[in-house]
Amino acid sequence: MNDTPAVPGGPDEARRDHRPGYGVVAEQILELIARARLVAGDRLPTENER
Repeated sequence: MNDTPAVPGGPDEARRDHRPGYGVVAEQILELIARARLVAGDRLPTENER
């Protein structure tokens, strides 16, 4: 067992803060929906429309 304390900003912290790409994308889509005040049935804008 490793009794060494974790170093702030070290590799242990980076692993703990890692998020899968699909989670990041899902959060960005939810933020876009909230910002644009979209409701059910509205279409999401294309990349060019953003």
